[in-house]
Amino acid sequence: RYVRIVESICKFTNDSHRKEVKFKFAQIDETAIGKRKYNKGAKTCEEGQRWALTILQVSEPDPENGHIDSLYVDIRFIPSNTRSVVAMVDMVADCMQPGGTMYCDCWKAYPGISREVQCALKTVNHSVTFKDKDTGVHTNNVEGVHMHLKKDIRDQFGRQAKYNGGNVKFLDLAQWRVNQGLKAKS
Repeated sequence: RYVRIVESICKFTNDSHRKEVKFKFAQIDETAIGKRKYNKGAKTCEEGQRWALTILQVSEPDPENGHIDSLYVDIRFIPSNTRSVVAMVDMVADCMQPGGTMYCDCWKAYPGISREVQCALKTVNHSVTFKDKDTGVHTNNVEGVHMHLKKDIRDQFGRQAKYNGGNVKFLDLAQWRVNQGLKAKS
């Protein structure tokens, strides 16, 4: 009962922030929850895995050193577990201001999403580098959020929680915890 109460409070807090705030600058990346995203040498199993889209509100890059601060994170499961423009465009449109800037990796769906939500797109090619030397674009902040999110899930449940087709109760709580940490830093 306690977990359900805490979950509902966290869900209410996350949903109310989604309605109030639109991001001008955001780093966007997708992550697999429920199994390791890259498991070297092993067969990949779709069962128990769910894809989530992470949209991290960041500050405007500092003109002197290009430093970017993380401000707020929004994590949601991708509908029907399909990573496509159609499935993710509404999620991004809920968070981004038209005319804003998205920082992403070079995944093929992001240009279509940026056109649909009328945002500028700046990319970094992770097969070459993790920070573009010319533009300074990187997605290190959102990748760090994924690391902390998955560590929090493992600490809470003893292992990476497996998605079983229903609502995963930990996602709202984990998102709330990450946002409280970001709030404390700022």
